[in-house]
Amino acid sequence: MNIDTKKKQPRPMRTLSNLLAISFLTLSIVVLLVSGGLQLFFNIQAQQQAISGQQEVIARDAAKTVSSFIEENFGVLSTTVGIINPVSSSVEAQTQALKNLLAKQTAFRQFAFYDIQGNETTLVSRVQYSGSPLITNLVTSNVFSQTQKGQRYISQVYFDPVSNEPLVVMAVPSIDAIKQFQGTLVGELNLISMFNLVNQLKVGNTGYAYVVDNQGKLIAFKNTSLTLRGEDVSKISSVNEFIHNPATAPVKSASLYSGINGTSVIGTYAPLGTPNWAVVTELPWQEAYRLSIQIGAISIVIILVLSALAVLVGFSVARRLAIPLTELTNISTAIAAGDLKKRAEVKGGYEIETLANAFNNMTDQMQGLIGGLEERVSERTRDLEKRSLELQNAAQIVRQISTTLDPNVLLDQVTRFIKERFGYYHTGIFLIDDNYEYAVLKAAGSDAGRLMLANKHKLKLEATSIVGFVAKTGEPRIALDVGTDAVHFQNPLLPYTRSEMALPLQTAGRIIGVLDIQSDKTNAFDQSSISIMEIVTDQISISMERIQLFQGLQQNAIALEQTYQENASRTWRNFLEQHRGYLGYQYDGVTMEALPKPSADLLRTSSGEGTSSQGKENKGGTLAVPIRLHGLTLGMLNLHFQSADIPQDTRRLVEEAADRLALAVENARLVQDAQRLALRERQINIITAQVQQSANLETLLQNTVRELGNALGMPKAFIQIGLANSGSKQDLYNHEEEAN
Repeated sequence: MNIDTKKKQPRPMRTLSNLLAISFLTLSIVVLLVSGGLQLFFNIQAQQQAISGQQEVIARDAAKTVSSFIEENFGVLSTTVGIINPVSSSVEAQTQALKNLLAKQTAFRQFAFYDIQGNETTLVSRVQYSGSPLITNLVTSNVFSQTQKGQRYISQVYFDPVSNEPLVVMAVPSIDAIKQFQGTLVGELNLISMFNLVNQLKVGNTGYAYVVDNQGKLIAFKNTSLTLRGEDVSKISSVNEFIHNPATAPVKSASLYSGINGTSVIGTYAPLGTPNWAVVTELPWQEAYRLSIQIGAISIVIILVLSALAVLVGFSVARRLAIPLTELTNISTAIAAGDLKKRAEVKGGYEIETLANAFNNMTDQMQGLIGGLEERVSERTRDLEKRSLELQNAAQIVRQISTTLDPNVLLDQVTRFIKERFGYYHTGIFLIDDNYEYAVLKAAGSDAGRLMLANKHKLKLEATSIVGFVAKTGEPRIALDVGTDAVHFQNPLLPYTRSEMALPLQTAGRIIGVLDIQSDKTNAFDQSSISIMEIVTDQISISMERIQLFQGLQQNAIALEQTYQENASRTWRNFLEQHRGYLGYQYDGVTMEALPKPSADLLRTSSGEGTSSQGKENKGGTLAVPIRLHGLTLGMLNLHFQSADIPQDTRRLVEEAADRLALAVENARLVQDAQRLALRERQINIITAQVQQSANLETLLQNTVRELGNALGMPKAFIQIGLANSGSKQDLYNHEEEAN
């Protein structure tokens, strides 16, 4: 009970001061949030750009450091190959020079020198007894193909099978003073010495750097266990970007992704170029965005403080603005309660005073409007009631005439109903004659109209009358004041006509007549009157067309029935002539025999009576029922009963049997006619086939006369061919054939 009551209670309305305060507070907070949000966004953008730039610088420096390490070792090889002169130095001198170099350069594990044909001339190594492969087994044709072109060579990173140390093969060409290729110096470099360089790279406070090759394998990282097992880091965003871009691509902008340790980092990479490696730098996102987070927290605190100040200022300003508006609200409530004498006091600021003046003016106008409102509402209500009554009357007229099939009754009903139910002075309907010359009055709903009907009133189809104008043009016309209308016809039988309206009656785009309505009041018609009466005229036109179609169908049906009866009578007469003029049988319950002559009932029926008759005999009663087909009496069915009183059910049964018998004998006759026609067609086909077998004229004539005589059962048949007007017997060919 209490729950339902609470649900139905409306929510309490807020005061104007509260609404203003809330609006002011909402607007202030929105402005603060938008401005603070934009400022925070731009700060983060700037911080991100700074972080990205810092990362790019670190990546470039790291790439330079690693590149310097590689270039330094290439420089060692280039210096050594300059010392070793394969032309002037002996193999022993070359070997001693490489041993000295191997002792000084601990990063290299093996050196070998190859002549122009790629044959090994000198080899020094620290791994001869450790189980690691010699450099001879690591040198491929790619080494010589590049050095012969005067280019340096560095291999992909591979790992020692014994120590798992990352290694590369480096080679430089030996070029003499005249730029001729003299051989190739190859060294195997241990990249462990590069780890310290990478670990010393400074990436923020907690960041790190690592080196990868173009296959995504880890070459150098502070976590040596990952490096020694050749970890595949190709799925890391920066590494994947490096794999799909050329080695000489510029430094990629820093982005947020999951780093090598599985945490979110801000990272980028810088390619070395030669070798095809890249240095990747990664900085944890907490350190990268520490300053942005601090700035965001400070901005939120500032927004909250300013929001609190906005609340205080908003409530204060809202109360000051709401006082005059509250007074106006109280006055408007009093006016709404019916006290139209209340007026607002003009005081306060300019806007409030303007509002008070406008409110007072509105109250004055309201008093004037309310005074005439009831009268206008009443007038409008009367007008609507009048239109509703007119529509109801039009609907009743349409219903009444929709069932009428007599055109004269239809037109008379329409004129009478319109005059009675709409209260007009005179109503008439004109129909255009066959010559399309006059509009002839066919129905009228007034005493003067009936007199005009007796006088066969008609108007010419021309602009000398409103009816003639509408019948000529097919356009409705209204004369609100007939005294000023140029085409109004002054009828002496209708002296009180002041307004006139004429509407055309049309079917299939053809004007068939005019509905003429006259009133004894001026301005009695308007557009609504035309719309309502057009409904009536449309229904009159439809009904007239329906009646014409119905009458045409009736005439066609009567003519068709007469034609059928004539054809049936002629056909049956010809049929009965072949059976002595009649057919008849009688049955006495035991035997069936043919009647020798027509009965009296049949003769009476043939004379034109054609109705059932019932009589009495000495020992019972008789019933004679005609056999009729579509109005044509074909014969008579006579029944003799033991009782003189014949039940009505029996009589109806016999009459139905007679009707079905008529259809059956008609079907039987049609079947016989069809069989006869088929036999005739077959005989003609046989005669034609026999005749066409003849080869000459005489044989043709003989076959023709023989077949015709046999087919028709004639004792004799003649056929002659000759010119009847020749006057010469020699021109006549005569052939007589006696039928078999």
